[in-house]
Amino acid sequence: MNIEMKCRLITDVGCVRTNNEDMILLNGEYYRDQEAEQSFTLSGDARFITLVADGMGGTNGGEFASELALQYFDQFLSRVPEGYGEAEFRDLINRWAKQTHQGIVSRGVDKPEYSDMGTTLTGLFGYGGRIYLINIGDSRTYRYRSGILKQMSRDHSMQEKYHDYSLPSNMIYNCLGGGSPVEEVFADLTDITDQVMDDDRYIICSDGLSDMVADDDIEAIINRTLSPNTTSTDTVRELVEAAKKAGGKDNISILLVHFISVG
Repeated sequence: MNIEMKCRLITDVGCVRTNNEDMILLNGEYYRDQEAEQSFTLSGDARFITLVADGMGGTNGGEFASELALQYFDQFLSRVPEGYGEAEFRDLINRWAKQTHQGIVSRGVDKPEYSDMGTTLTGLFGYGGRIYLINIGDSRTYRYRSGILKQMSRDHSMQEKYHDYSLPSNMIYNCLGGGSPVEEVFADLTDITDQVMDDDRYIICSDGLSDMVADDDIEAIINRTLSPNTTSTDTVRELVEAAKKAGGKDNISILLVHFISVG
């Protein structure tokens, strides 16, 4: 796998919350209440991580849970050896999810102020020359290609599970921590290596964007801001501003990953 990537991110507290429970992990760097960008080229079996975690659970609990989940994944991917087959690697990821879930729950037991804290997690990572999409919860990973936006992750929400859109959008049945039984926790893992094309853009975001801005509007903003005279910086900023104009009821975190060259 030889890939050239350019990433741009913003994580913003929004208009209502007083603290930001989201966190972004981009190749060993952790971001909250920041704007940043990275460009890099990977070859062979080199690994990368582009993840968004959306914490929940009170003033400090959500912040702690999202950071823990990203730290645990960062450590996991740096230590796991090469050579796992597809089925073995899926099992390994699900064991990681259950162990991380239990670790977050245990921290909540140790510190009552963090009781029931939890987090979602979604995004892309590279392992063994393959590109994977991972999702736990209702944060989203979209792909933008040739003017069309497509949701690539699956929401682990009660709305989607029962196809009942009268239910609150933030009722989820799968997360890391959050008081759920450990046996119910799982990670959706999809090998997207053969789907990724040159000039694809992946928008990885917390529901502070997707609950505030409809998919058609997200697509329209990307189409407008990716004209020849603008940059991905404009795209990410415009998406954050659109979420704020719609009320900004939650924290807003967006990581745009541009695959410039894939080979």
